Amino acid sequence: MGTLGWWSVLANVLFCLAVIAICVSGYIMWWQRRPRHASDSAGLNPPARGLNVSVWWLLAIPLLVVAIIFPTAIITIVAIALLDFLVISRVGFLQKWLK
Repeated sequence: MGTLGWWSVLANVLFCLAVIAICVSGYIMWWQRRPRHASDSAGLNPPARGLNVSVWWLLAIPLLVVAIIFPTAIITIVAIALLDFLVISRVGFLQKWLK
């Protein structure tokens, strides 16, 4: 089975509990911020246009670290950005559905 003692079992239990906690907290956060009106329910509800939302560039540091450690992450990040820029922003029903 490959267990390395009680600390290995404890680490596995903590990992499983962390996954459960992430799932539960994600649902709770969605429930608190869910769309209240039928007009708001379409899409993923990004900030409204015209709002000056500042981007905290320190959040790019973990992204760069992951990209350096895992080179395929760079390919994935670029592919998603290109998909968003070239396809989703230009196709009407995708833009409305994904908002």
